[in-house]
Amino acid sequence: MRQVIFCTISVGLFAIGCQAPVAFYHQDRPAFGLTHDRLQNLQFQISGDIVLQKILPPAYKIQNGRLYEDPDFAFKNRIVFSKGTRGLVSMVESNYVAVNFEADPYAALYFVANKNGLYVLGGDDPKEKTITYSDQTYQLEKGHGVHLLYYRSAKPVVISERQVPGRALPNFFWAKRLIQLNVHSERIAGGSVGDAPDVKGQPVQIQDPAKCKKP
Repeated sequence: MRQVIFCTISVGLFAIGCQAPVAFYHQDRPAFGLTHDRLQNLQFQISGDIVLQKILPPAYKIQNGRLYEDPDFAFKNRIVFSKGTRGLVSMVESNYVAVNFEADPYAALYFVANKNGLYVLGGDDPKEKTITYSDQTYQLEKGHGVHLLYYRSAKPVVISERQVPGRALPNFFWAKRLIQLNVHSERIAGGSVGDAPDVKGQPVQIQDPAKCKKP
């Protein structure tokens, strides 16, 4: 029994490990009910390399009692995020999310939903070359167009729709009603002046007023 359970768990973990991550779209948030709290419990990763670079002031050296700028020395502060680096969502807004890749709460990258809904680093603006990270401004040396990935096995919520046809009286009701109307019209038009019935239903002879004798 234990061997069967172990094999089942192993197969399940293997299937999860082989599952490829999918791109994170803005449409996924309402489709899967991804609220702020639920987004913070999802594991995200980046689709490509991101390199932030900050050029520091040039170095100086002292030679022969004078201060010289060292042309052979230039210090660059670079921060590298390799493809597949994992992060957690720390802030959620209407069209962007902030993802932390370090313990520092201010060390976050902002991924903005583009026109297709894909959450891309810095959005769609190709002119955007600066990134704020840990309260410092860096140049985006590499990584424009990198987007968020996450693992998903659920399917979107499908709304079932049914058209209500309404209710109508059956055809035999209208047929019966038409018959009643025909019978009623025949009773009204069936009498004549000479055969008008009295109260007891007996015919009463009505004389022509022209033939009546004047007193």
